[in-house]
Amino acid sequence: MGSVGGALGVAARAAPTIGQVLASMARSAFVSGMVLSLFAGAMVAVAAGLLALLALPARAASS
Repeated sequence: MGSVGGALGVAARAAPTIGQVLASMARSAFVSGMVLSLFAGAMVAVAAGLLALLALPARAASS
């Protein structure tokens, strides 16, 4: 797999119409992947918060 920079470099050397389409698709794919990874990270954070809320005691045990 390559990178967005690599795809944009190829798009810059391609024919104008093809280059514009390739650059647009590369940017769109990057943003789509970023949204998916941020959503997954948010779900992990929510799950960890719920686990901590349910598993940890509400207050310290008195001695």
